[in-house]
Amino acid sequence: MSSAANVCDRRMTTAPSHLDQTDDPQAYAAWGRALATLHNRPAAGAMAAPLPWVLSRVPRATGCADAALRADTDLRADAALIALLPVEPGNGSARTGVTDVVAWVSLSDPLIWALESTAAAWSARAWIHGEATRTHALLSPPKRRGNPRVQLISVGLCGLGDPDWDLVTAYDCILRSGLPPLPYATAVLHAYALADGPGRLRRDALAVRMILTSLRLAAAASSSTPSAGTNTWGSPAMEHLLHAERIAQRGLLGARTDL
Repeated sequence: MSSAANVCDRRMTTAPSHLDQTDDPQAYAAWGRALATLHNRPAAGAMAAPLPWVLSRVPRATGCADAALRADTDLRADAALIALLPVEPGNGSARTGVTDVVAWVSLSDPLIWALESTAAAWSARAWIHGEATRTHALLSPPKRRGNPRVQLISVGLCGLGDPDWDLVTAYDCILRSGLPPLPYATAVLHAYALADGPGRLRRDALAVRMILTSLRLAAAASSSTPSAGTNTWGSPAMEHLLHAERIAQRGLLGARTDL
């Protein structure tokens, strides 16, 4: 883990700012290059990164692929999906938004497909950041005519994992911010590809990452408005989840796995 920390946390000579404080596409291209650099680091002797917790109870992610092929009852049970949450659901309306997200996922064939497909495809083959959001990227202004540089920080989840997860995390972060995919996500992906990054932007993994974001949005809303009513339709959490379902639906119906 220390070698990744050395790369990600190397001291900069100019005062950096968080990436979410700029709307310069060139800064997002620098983010793509930083992710490619991390993903291409030698992996010998590295420890595995933690499996994203939203995948941790999926049978195929825990060595139970045969059981997952026979039945998906574990995924369809609300109790099993609630167990994925990082906090207890609690009682009453304070957790309504979270339980609504969980209930929707448990009844959605496309989202269950995305969970199973992402778990089955997970491969700890490269260094990954694990939580590659804009708040974990520091931007250093360019020197004279040079390009801006991005430094990855908060490397507690760093280790060997699936580089696709970092790409879908970055893409989801851009979507959630309200920035349009073109040019911002395009800048990340284009620069990443030019730097020979090994990851791909996959529909199934993106939908799973969006499930995680939806749960976090619902949890934050429930914590800030504990006396809110039970109707969560139209909330940011449910809108994000429905977007994830549309993305997963295209993959389930046989569209190309990559976006």
